[in-house]
Amino acid sequence: LIKEKLKPTGKEIAIVGAGPAGLTAAYYLVRLGHAVTVYDAFPEAGGVVRFGIPQYRLPKSVLQKEVRFIKKLGVNFLFNQRLGQNLSFETLKNDYDAVYLAIGAWKDIDLNIPGEKAKGVFAGTNLLKELALGKMPKLGEHVVIIGGGNVAIDAARSLWRMGKQVTVVYRREKGDMPANGAEIVESEAEKINYHFLAAPNEILTDTKGKVRALKVEVMSGGSIDTSGRRRPVSTGKFEEILCDSVVLAVGERVESGHLSQQGLAATKDGRLIVDPFNFRTSNPKIYAGGDAVTGPSTAAEAMGMA
Repeated sequence: LIKEKLKPTGKEIAIVGAGPAGLTAAYYLVRLGHAVTVYDAFPEAGGVVRFGIPQYRLPKSVLQKEVRFIKKLGVNFLFNQRLGQNLSFETLKNDYDAVYLAIGAWKDIDLNIPGEKAKGVFAGTNLLKELALGKMPKLGEHVVIIGGGNVAIDAARSLWRMGKQVTVVYRREKGDMPANGAEIVESEAEKINYHFLAAPNEILTDTKGKVRALKVEVMSGGSIDTSGRRRPVSTGKFEEILCDSVVLAVGERVESGHLSQQGLAATKDGRLIVDPFNFRTSNPKIYAGGDAVTGPSTAAEAMGMA
């Protein structure tokens, strides 16, 4: 494949983000003869497949082999480069013929309930990042995870492997969880606890400001809403789930505020707006793809778009 590279075009392309979308774009662009430089905020390549998806689901050796091959093709990587901090958007626009934004969707959505800033409350993606870097967050022994998506289940299964007692709290019913079905089945086999139809109301703390429980409102299944799922309806009944740590994993969004200030069109929830046929942003020199455009999706979809 290295011999199949086309002749140099003289074009230089910058890719921001070394996740599934960024790596895929780099692979195809370098083979077309372009000079490609990939910038990433992390110390290693991989994005969500390196710092989000746990090792037991995706062995890092597989990713490392792919990255080594992309480097062999001639792609240049620059790490610890964060857009809007030590990486200038203006410089990228001026120094390259085109820029591909593959920044992912890493910003955890707040729950906006009392106690959210208490000691012992963690953000789901941050927790997975810390674990991927080999760091051990200062969690208690009884952890409640709020959410029903893949980040919630990945966090739950990772913490269970560390000997923690884990309870996943979700405001809808089991069949409504957006996480992969196989992951849910395997987590149940691991005896991870689930608390369905429970809407987080408040994170309760002790006199030192540390988490002591999660107060939830018991919900009942109502009529089918636009998502095709039963709408959770308030019952006015409350319960307390004792815990010493809470992980918030109710969803992620694109952190594109800096890019919006640079004049790139984005949706209200931060996703970059692109032409559906050529993936150009509102600036004809700038392209975007992956979760930065779709919001949180799968690695395969990001790679397909790239």
